[in-house]
Amino acid sequence: ADYDMISFSGYSLKFAKCQPVQYFSERALDRGEHSPMITSDIVVLRLCPTSSCSESTEYGCNYNFSEYAMELADYVQIMLEYAALKRDYMCDYCNNCLAYGNNNGGNNNGRRLQDEGNNDGDNQGDENDGNQDNEQQQGDYNNEQENDQNNNYNANNEGNNNNNYDADEAAMYACGGWSTYCGEYGDYCVNQNGGEDNENGGNYMAFEDYEEYLYCAQVDINDYAYFVKPRCDGNQGTIKMGIYYDNYCNQYAGNEVNLKNAGLGFREGVFQDFYSSTCLDCSESDYPPYDAASVMCNELHYGSAKCTEDMSYDLFGDESDDSTECSYIESIRFGTYNAYGQLTGGSSDGSTAEQITDTQKYVLIGAMALSVFF
Repeated sequence: ADYDMISFSGYSLKFAKCQPVQYFSERALDRGEHSPMITSDIVVLRLCPTSSCSESTEYGCNYNFSEYAMELADYVQIMLEYAALKRDYMCDYCNNCLAYGNNNGGNNNGRRLQDEGNNDGDNQGDENDGNQDNEQQQGDYNNEQENDQNNNYNANNEGNNNNNYDADEAAMYACGGWSTYCGEYGDYCVNQNGGEDNENGGNYMAFEDYEEYLYCAQVDINDYAYFVKPRCDGNQGTIKMGIYYDNYCNQYAGNEVNLKNAGLGFREGVFQDFYSSTCLDCSESDYPPYDAASVMCNELHYGSAKCTEDMSYDLFGDESDDSTECSYIESIRFGTYNAYGQLTGGSSDGSTAEQITDTQKYVLIGAMALSVFF
């Protein structure tokens, strides 16, 4: 990363909404598009103290928070990378624990090996009493018993010589989270979220392959060229793959073309974890996914328009807010745009029409200015 990693320990990230935002674009006018009004899909997130982050409220918390806004495609790319890193960490952990279990009789219990060594040593001494070689072996074993960390288990434990007890203890401790972290081992590490048959008999696209379709990519359906990218569904509050007629992904075709039946392998709910109500803990951990969440939260922080004026603590050092970005994020939060991204004349908090009109004028100017950022 080309930035200093921030420690987000004690903070969680909450997806708030995915909002279509429509604005005037001179570039669209110059390109000769069918309309100079462009719709961008903007994701709004809030960073909350983990102790007060609520999954039952839209924004998670009401004090000591930082807010972010970024283009949907950029957000999905960061979340795809986070999901891949989290999967890699988890699968490495589970594979290592499987290997440890196979190397130790499938029991993952170093103490069992020690107990077997004790019994074997006693039996060997009883059966070979009077035999000088075996007496020496028994004596060696008794000495080794006094120092478990250097125990070689050399009585009938061929293949377990030089077994380090401390290493077994460490492996046992590390793999103690198997049931917690490896419950979905088959889905994540074997199938890797791709390759399963769908109800139409085809194959779903591998999870990581969606990165090729984030920024208005062309696809051919029945010998016609269309274009696809992730899209905010303002009515349902979801994120789905959308299909468009034009190579700027501005003329939505989803009302006439069913992308689900196009045979491209897009999974219906592939992005559902990216807009869930879960508060994602940004802290690092000694267990999987280790620092994956911290990396994700840092990428979102540095890649977004942000407003940190409501933070109670100086979490971000010398960073300062841009007042335009704060106003823009606030306008989305207060319902300035409807489900289609158009400026609305109503307000969910009962503001008067005159007040909303003034806000709309300011927000439209802010949106045009922020189009450079996004």
